[in-house]
Formats: sequence, structure tokens, C-alpha cells
Amino acid sequence: MKKFTDRQLMIFEKEVIDCADYVLLLGECLDSDMPCALKNRLILHKEECKTCQKFEKEYKNVISIAKTLKEDYSEKEIPKDTQKRLRSFVKALASN
Repeated sequence: MKKFTDRQLMIFEKEVIDCADYVLLLGECLDSDMPCALKNRLILHKEECKTCQKFEKEYKNVISIAKTLKEDYSEKEIPKDTQKRLRSFVKALASN
């Protein structure tokens, strides 16, 4: 059984999980790096929230693109301006 991190426990103890909580823990949720009880609450939130459904879809697309880039450019460094634009894009998705 996985143990809660401090951040996970703080969110788990909340009465209602909101979109900000979902965005904050999405990566851990997809990696199954959290207790099942918290993952189930996050999944329930997503099932009822079109915004989080859209965010997860976009998040997975970004991860897929990043994996492709890593494979294509494993010996090359991603240019700093491209890294900056990608970070801005992900932050913009998180704020919507």
C-alpha cells in the first residue's frame, strides 16, 4: 500500500477535490504514484468535470509529444526558447 505524501494527504483530507487539486496531482495519478483512495477521488472529480477531462487529454498529448521529441532528439538538447514555450503552454493549460 502506497503512503500519502504531505501534499497528497492535505488534498485527500479536503471535503471536496477541485480542479486545482486535480491539475496538481494529475501526473502522480497517471503514474499510479499515490494511494488508491486518493486516486479514486481524483477520478470521480474528473468524471464529473469537463474542464479536467479536457486538461487530462491535453496533458497526455503534451507527454506524448515530449516522448516523441526525446526519442527523435535523444542526443540533442531541446533549444531553450522551445523549452520556454512548452513550459508556457503547459502553464496556460493548467490555468484554464
